[in-house]
Amino acid sequence: MKEKIISILSGGSGEVEEFINRYMNGDKDSFFDLVERFGLLQNPTTYESLIEMFPMTYLRKSYTDNREKTIDNIVSTYSDITKKGDKYFLTLSERSDLSSFFKSDDGNREMSSSELVKNILGEDEWFEPFQDVTQNLYTDVIDELNEKNKFLLAKSISQELNGTQISPETELLENIAKDQGHPDYVDVTDPLLVMDILEEDESSSKVLLDEATEISSDLYSLHHNAYNTSYSDEKYNEIMSEVKGLLEIDNSGDWESKTIKNIKGEEKTIHNYIIEVTKFVPYLFSSIFNDDYQLDDYRNVFEYHGDFEDLTKEMITEEVVEGATMSRSYYDYADHTLVTKYLNDMIIDYV
Repeated sequence: MKEKIISILSGGSGEVEEFINRYMNGDKDSFFDLVERFGLLQNPTTYESLIEMFPMTYLRKSYTDNREKTIDNIVSTYSDITKKGDKYFLTLSERSDLSSFFKSDDGNREMSSSELVKNILGEDEWFEPFQDVTQNLYTDVIDELNEKNKFLLAKSISQELNGTQISPETELLENIAKDQGHPDYVDVTDPLLVMDILEEDESSSKVLLDEATEISSDLYSLHHNAYNTSYSDEKYNEIMSEVKGLLEIDNSGDWESKTIKNIKGEEKTIHNYIIEVTKFVPYLFSSIFNDDYQLDDYRNVFEYHGDFEDLTKEMITEEVVEGATMSRSYYDYADHTLVTKYLNDMIIDYV
């Protein structure tokens, strides 16, 4: 019988499948048990034949017999994952490649979780998801400033409007003009006066802002950047929390730099993002080996996807494993408290 099995294996996949269908009711696992019983499974020639004909059945059999060894053997074929001691580490060329752990479709929203992650973590360009985020500089900026920064703004306004005669269009400005001895205009060269206006009256403050066009433009830019930075920072923290939860790790990764030489002997420093995937690896493999579609022998799923990152992305896309997701409502907003903090932190660069 052993010789017959050897002969069948040498006859190619057609002969092997015919034997399995005729004598084993199509059960490949029974055939593998038979091959193992005759001590052929460890034979290099038999291995080459079986891994080519029935890659996933063979690997599942190997996985069932020795999970850790099978995982190590497969992982060793990937250039982007290494094992150090008893831990696995994934090497990503960019931090934004963490998007591979996130779902690519979240209910047909404007931007999926994986796309959002790429944008938030991207190193090359500034992500600005919101435009025209304020139509009222007084309520959205001036009212949010602390006393120190409001006075800084008052000084900048008084400097820009130095020598400008402000029309007394409000009751407050009329009273100030009269007090100054020229009821037709207001002189705002005194920053303390501007400070009083900013604190007392929205309408009067808007009159000053309409005249101080450069300051107004800077305040629009300030709010725009504070708002988008707040949103991005909030989502960054959420992303890293999702990554740590999915991978069951405490550290969401670190940059690693190393110097290499090209064929000309020229040195070049490359930067990679390294993240631990020790607990995720067995979870991913277990999920694949328990998914009937992935066990189809028409291809070796582990070779079909070029590296571990691609394999992970595909298994999340095909919902073999549960990927991370960003909790984004249809109407998404930046956190008001954080926006206020950044307005006060960033204003020194604008006025």
